[in-house]
Amino acid sequence: MLVFLGIPLFTGQGLRAGFVGVCIFVLLPVALVKRVKSAWAIEDIYDPGPQMRARILALGNITYLIGFIALMMIEAEPVILWSAASFLCGGALVWMISRYWKISIHAVGVGGGSIILLIVGGTALWPVLLAPVAVSWARLRLGAHTWAQLVAGSVLGAVISGALWPLFAMPAALAG
Repeated sequence: MLVFLGIPLFTGQGLRAGFVGVCIFVLLPVALVKRVKSAWAIEDIYDPGPQMRARILALGNITYLIGFIALMMIEAEPVILWSAASFLCGGALVWMISRYWKISIHAVGVGGGSIILLIVGGTALWPVLLAPVAVSWARLRLGAHTWAQLVAGSVLGAVISGALWPLFAMPAALAG
């Protein structure tokens, strides 16, 4: 949520796309998780079993794909598309990795989101680097992940966002 709200705040652009991003990348998944928790009889939504986790991740990736397509259709600013692509790629990689090893999608999201906010907002936003620590502590406290799963997730999210940035920054630089 901070990414899709923060980009318009720091860049002065993308308010409409940021709103769409919040609705599809944040509010829709929360609503779906609440709905499938009862429909799929999920006992522990914070740490579901491997098969249920795979189903939840697949559903999340479908919403992220819908979000990315919706943002492309409204011709969202490249920085918003970059954020959406980062979360979509992160979700897809977590889904694939989770078939073999449990990695934290929360850490991937916050690791990638932190890099996005740092690039967009500059070094004045260095406190966002505390977000992966806070999320990791919470996931550890819940007993949902190990330190290795959390560190791997944070690094994966940061690498994805960093690697995708040039693809979306270049068209903006060429246009400006």
